[in-house]
Amino acid sequence: MRRSLRLLVNTAANICFRAIQFGSTFIIVPLVLNYFGKEICGIYAAIVAISVLFSFLGTAISMSLVRFIPFHSKRRHSDDLSAILTTFSLCSALIYILLGCCMLMLPSIGWERLNVAPALAPLATKVTRIMGICIMLQFMQPIVSGILDGLERFVLRNVISLPMLLASPIAYIVTSRCHGDLGLYTLLIQICNITSMGFGFFLCLWLLPCRWRLLLPSRSLFKRLWRFNLFIVVNRVAYQIMNTTDTLILQTVCGTATVTEYHVAQKTQHFSESVLALPLRALLPSQAGAFADNDFSFIEKLNFLGSLAYSILIVPPLVALLVIIDIFITLWVGPDFSNSAPGAALFIISAICTAPLKVISHSLVAKGEVRLLGWTRFVYAFVNLILSIWFVRYWGIIGVIVPTVLFWILVNPISVIWLARRQGLIGGPELVKLLIPVPAILILASLCRWVCRGLLTAESWPGFFVSYLATYAVIMVLFCIICSMAYPRALPEVVSVVINAFRQRTDR
Repeated sequence: MRRSLRLLVNTAANICFRAIQFGSTFIIVPLVLNYFGKEICGIYAAIVAISVLFSFLGTAISMSLVRFIPFHSKRRHSDDLSAILTTFSLCSALIYILLGCCMLMLPSIGWERLNVAPALAPLATKVTRIMGICIMLQFMQPIVSGILDGLERFVLRNVISLPMLLASPIAYIVTSRCHGDLGLYTLLIQICNITSMGFGFFLCLWLLPCRWRLLLPSRSLFKRLWRFNLFIVVNRVAYQIMNTTDTLILQTVCGTATVTEYHVAQKTQHFSESVLALPLRALLPSQAGAFADNDFSFIEKLNFLGSLAYSILIVPPLVALLVIIDIFITLWVGPDFSNSAPGAALFIISAICTAPLKVISHSLVAKGEVRLLGWTRFVYAFVNLILSIWFVRYWGIIGVIVPTVLFWILVNPISVIWLARRQGLIGGPELVKLLIPVPAILILASLCRWVCRGLLTAESWPGFFVSYLATYAVIMVLFCIICSMAYPRALPEVVSVVINAFRQRTDR
């Protein structure tokens, strides 16, 4: 029960942080688009895509620490923990220095190869140089994120991340007041990121359960770290290939204006991922701790009841947004971005289809069983790349989105289901009952949109929110009815777990 309570508190902290992040992005994106214009925003999106192309290595380090820190902290392995932190810090420094150097060398390739207008080439060079230098200075960011998540200090992590969260609004306000260019905007964002990282690093030194000593790992420990991280890296490589190369393909084939339209559609994917990630960052350390304690009853209950509660929390708001996505895009960034709406809808559908299996996927990561997921995504990443290059010439933006969506609604679910059954993390009947409600609610939502297509209109934000809330209410009722029919006893049990956790919190 104590583990369930901690999970609820951490989830609440993440929800607050994601709400602020969503609001900040929602407000700042149309302002930045209006200030810089489509062409310059397209350049910035392409450069950012290049900068994160190799960030999978840092993300792999952070995710590894989330698993290893709870395990070694519970078992008081201070020497192993120090060796792990030292090794990962050295690797992170090397990765970020190489990444920064790659950014500095990017202009030497020639901007004409990326279809950048000659008049904008000096600005693009300026931005890449700023990002290259600042990236090198952020080499401890994966370590800070991994330590705070591994120690389940999500409230503190969210607090020290506020400078990064507010970076874009601050940069926009200063840049617009000073009549600055994209270079100033980029520099201010990177300064905020570096400030957040520095404060978080000193906080981690104080919070660690043991004194961090500079110890290199033994051969056996190094093999274990390499074995686990290899598949985390493979998994992240595939993710970056599927997402960032789409931007580069569009930039080369269609130009910067189309990249901006894709960037707007992708922002809805980021919104969806923000909603999907609300409870998930709190899951991994709790699951790793449960595996360390051999608390398999907690794992089994979490995988079913947690997945059901997660779907009820996540799926209805995303389905409601899907129904009126064209209205949202028009009100948010204007009618000039109507081409972004179909792509945004596809991204939201892919997010909805992954929701029922997210908790189970994190259980696999916490247990260290990521080999199949990593290699499946890695192999498909190259299929995705080939299909995107082929389809983009015929379908434009949709051509690079469709192959990515096919992975999330078909390939990834099959991989997770097969591996979860192989590891015995959830029973077959329970798994079927988790999967049935999502396609059912998507079919019903399509019918609702077709029947109410003349009623779901809005010319202002108040009208949009009224339409959204009405749609959400209908979808929520329908989804709960479907879930109750699939497994009648599950919903009361989910409510009971939440009530007991909060009752224990009140008694204390």
